[in-house]
Amino acid sequence: MLRAIVAVDRRWGIGFRGELLFSIPEDQKGVFRAHTIGHTVVLGRKTLDTFPGQKILSGRRNLVMTRDEKLVVPGAEMIHSKSEFEDYLKAHSNEDIYVIGGEQIYSLLLPMCDEAVVTFVDDEREADVFFENLDVSTSWRIDEIGPWIPSVTGLTFRVLKYRNISKING
Repeated sequence: MLRAIVAVDRRWGIGFRGELLFSIPEDQKGVFRAHTIGHTVVLGRKTLDTFPGQKILSGRRNLVMTRDEKLVVPGAEMIHSKSEFEDYLKAHSNEDIYVIGGEQIYSLLLPMCDEAVVTFVDDEREADVFFENLDVSTSWRIDEIGPWIPSVTGLTFRVLKYRNISKING
């Protein structure tokens, strides 16, 4: 199953000047890590550049999407086009695959996703990068609303799960 996983602010912002809007330990461990560990993650090269030392995420198969045919990332598999990713999906249909960003990769692959796991942070930050607002999309419906969770950061968040109804009906 293909899922997007993302943390957004009230306006569905996800980043500003190449950085994530939030660093919430409870979300990183309790949501992101819990969902993705042992599975496949797909990310863009720009997102990889934001990781410490530009190193892939351990405990997961990492697919890096890039147009750069010469780029080699130790420990990662390189994907150079949407069609190449579609071929990967067909060959690995029994895997749980998580799209983890950034904005261009989300935009490209979100229509292909079956589900979206959204950490909704009850805060509004300056953002220049956004995730599609699934609450106003006719292709998505909310399936699950988690409780509000307080963070040691002083922020409060909840986990929302959305289903791509265009994939169910179409």
